[in-house]
Amino acid sequence: MRKATDNLRHDHDHILIALDAIDRALWNAARGQRSIEFFELALEFVVVYADGAHYDKEELLFAAVLAHPMPPAAGPIGCLNMEHDATRAQAARMGAALDAVRAGDASEWFALMDALVRYTTIIRVHLPKENAGFFPMSDQVLGPDVQAELLARFEAIDRALPATIQSIAASLQQRAPIVVANAPVRVEASHVDKYQLYDERLAAALEQLLVDR
Repeated sequence: MRKATDNLRHDHDHILIALDAIDRALWNAARGQRSIEFFELALEFVVVYADGAHYDKEELLFAAVLAHPMPPAAGPIGCLNMEHDATRAQAARMGAALDAVRAGDASEWFALMDALVRYTTIIRVHLPKENAGFFPMSDQVLGPDVQAELLARFEAIDRALPATIQSIAASLQQRAPIVVANAPVRVEASHVDKYQLYDERLAAALEQLLVDR
């Protein structure tokens, strides 16, 4: 029998495809090769598909597990929900930065890249927790009737989307630039703060913006 988590794992596969494309675009954007159209599509993917429909489905799963007579995962669910909130906060930063860039404020490219780096970093930590931990646990806890009901609700959410998650992820892959050379990046200590998960693309972005000014 197909499980509700099979639907979510399918989403995860395509979210990772999209993240790979975003990583390539960030690498080039940090060096001045920037496509606002690509990042607009990336934001649509995040808001509508990954943090939108996918999170809606996951949060239905969280509620079903917590409704179990002896819920085994209140702590992990709290952690996963915090990570959902964290990526949604970065998506809001992406949207504000893109609006500013469209209005002509080129300095907001850094805010956009910073938000995307933070977003992709959180997601790459978040998905394995679900795939390897929470999903197998929920599969054991939830009976076949609950699984079937959840799967039906997940598929209804998918049908209501303007396109499939795999088609948008594939479009991002097609539009993402090819990274020709991985030039070494000089990293300054000032590029790292206690709230920032270090990524060399981010350091490169800062350096590029300093040159642009």
